[in-house]
Amino acid sequence: MSKICGVNKNSVVLDPCCGSGSFLVRAMTQALDDCATAAEQDKVKKKQIFGIEYDENIYGLATTNMLIHSDGNSNIRQGSCYDFKDWIQEARPTVVLMNPPYNAQRKHMPKSYTDTWAKDKKEDPTKGFYFVKYVADTLNEINCPAKLAVLLPVACAIGSSKEISTIKEEILKENTLDAVFTLPNEIFYPGASASVCCMVFQIGKKHSDVSNPDTFFGY
Repeated sequence: MSKICGVNKNSVVLDPCCGSGSFLVRAMTQALDDCATAAEQDKVKKKQIFGIEYDENIYGLATTNMLIHSDGNSNIRQGSCYDFKDWIQEARPTVVLMNPPYNAQRKHMPKSYTDTWAKDKKEDPTKGFYFVKYVADTLNEINCPAKLAVLLPVACAIGSSKEISTIKEEILKENTLDAVFTLPNEIFYPGASASVCCMVFQIGKKHSDVSNPDTFFGY
């Protein structure tokens, strides 16, 4: 995902659901490999890697993970990404790598969104897709183009539920879909058995504005 998004020494990378920091570590090491001087490397570590993690314990793992891999933990924050809108906009990321929670509960999501759920619904009906829309909308507000790669359940790509269909339409009104491809079934084994795909978007470029968008689909 880091390679697909072309991470280099000039990239500003954000993971709004960074977990233990795996995406950020990979993006940072790829950016550092592109640097020619120690000053460039120092700039990458201190000013170009941004992460947010909700769970306090896992947040501790993320900062430790970054320290072990050459630092870069200066801009890792603990809390909900929905509370860091201004911070995300100040960072102006050019690359977003994310693997949002697929079964987020009401307490993890904005009330303005959960109020639209059916009363008996306990988990995010978009299976994590709402996180993508939130980040895309946040960047589009300030005209900040970016490449976004996200891991989501395959159901987000081929599902036809009202919630998923609606959010896909809304995202494509302002952003372009570059690619969707499935990953091996055992990608999260043994921790989970979810069938997932990677979606790649160009944030800030309407899908309809691209002349015959050359979207890649891979199974």
